[in-house]
Amino acid sequence: MFVQIFGVRECLVVKVKFIMLREEDREYLKSLSPEERFTSYLLGSIQGQDAECTYKLGDCYMGGEFVKKEENVAFTLYYKAYDYAVLNAEELDIAESCLRLGKCYLAGIGIDENIDFGLARIEKAERLFNKYKSDEKVAQRLLEISDLYDKYDEL
Repeated sequence: MFVQIFGVRECLVVKVKFIMLREEDREYLKSLSPEERFTSYLLGSIQGQDAECTYKLGDCYMGGEFVKKEENVAFTLYYKAYDYAVLNAEELDIAESCLRLGKCYLAGIGIDENIDFGLARIEKAERLFNKYKSDEKVAQRLLEISDLYDKYDEL
């Protein structure tokens, strides 16, 4: 069976259980092939309007994991993930989406470069991540943000 994604490209959909990403699902996803992960993210994004699935689907497009690298599609998915996260009041997903959007704006990936807007997205991500800084993953994100600030302070 084929499915059209944002009118961009077709992909083969395999039978994979539908995943709304919970902690136990993250471990399960690590055992899947790139094709199965992509399909799981796609289903979570389309059927569940799940922000995490949507930005991870964007990551697949950004890195060319199982699909052709398409930065414009990745940017669109990051923006959609932000919308879903705001709609569902999911602070960490808002932060993750803002971080990805900020990087896109800073580097002009999928959108025209806009340093001010990119830094504003990064700052929003930082404020939200700071609420959860005891989490190891969040601490890594805060270090990543610090590195981005260092890079753009030099400009």
